Amino acid sequence: MPLSLRVLTRGRSRTAAFEHHVPCPHCGTSAAPWSADVADVEDELSICSSCGRLVAGDGAPFRFCPVCTDLVAEGAPHDRCLPAGPLPGGGGVLDRALSLLDARYGLRGSPTLERYIDSIHAQIDGNEPTAIAVLDRSEPAIAALPGRAVAVTRGLLDVLEDEAQLAFLLAREEALDRSGAVARRFSLGSRAPRGWFARWRHDPDAQLVRALDLSLWIGFGVEGERQADSEALSALVRSDYDPTSAGHALRRLEAATLSSRGARFLLANDRARWLEESAESLGHPRTARLNREVFRRACRN
Repeated sequence: MPLSLRVLTRGRSRTAAFEHHVPCPHCGTSAAPWSADVADVEDELSICSSCGRLVAGDGAPFRFCPVCTDLVAEGAPHDRCLPAGPLPGGGGVLDRALSLLDARYGLRGSPTLERYIDSIHAQIDGNEPTAIAVLDRSEPAIAALPGRAVAVTRGLLDVLEDEAQLAFLLAREEALDRSGAVARRFSLGSRAPRGWFARWRHDPDAQLVRALDLSLWIGFGVEGERQADSEALSALVRSDYDPTSAGHALRRLEAATLSSRGARFLLANDRARWLEESAESLGHPRTARLNREVFRRACRN
């Protein structure tokens, strides 16, 4: 019988089953893992609570391909990343992504709420307007989409406390988009583990579904997410938001994530410490904003 490991974190828990509790293949520590619980992406996936990297149910390490940002088993053959270009099947990638999100979760935004979220994004980024898709999903999730768009769930808006926390999350997605990671994920395909490429050949949207699931529930790996944290913290200060909101936002998302299916916002020990220290080092703007009441009113729409 496998050993059931219940991992307690601030009153919430997750259960992961392993034949043996072995050190993390990435960092070597014996910290108990969280179950990532995202079978749509990969079966029996777990995340190390010490370093934040992904591990298969048998203890094998997983990594993100630097070319296509797909999730692959360490050491597994991965030499079939498709050349850059549109996804197979043609059509606008953003339109197809929004159509799939609507079919899977339902869109539940209002023009007022979408304009409000876009106005926060504009303060952070200052570029052209961004399309906002609010998903009717109770789990907290956010993801940049190709073509200057961001998907957020109702669950994420319910968990956050103020505008500054949302600004930090939007700034993170902008940083990932600016780095090219979002474009690579949605424009490149790969032969993923466990026969995904064979399934894709019979389903023209399977590649896009996988890209959406990875972006919403798993993210871009420790290095990619840490860089996004760093750039978003700086963006908060430039926009006169309170940088300590970053840590508060991720802590709240982590607490909600522990009872849902995502793994993107499970904070590894070193990432949590780094966030707190970085926010402190940036200082506290004299006019730092939270805009809590404005946020609450907007989210009622």
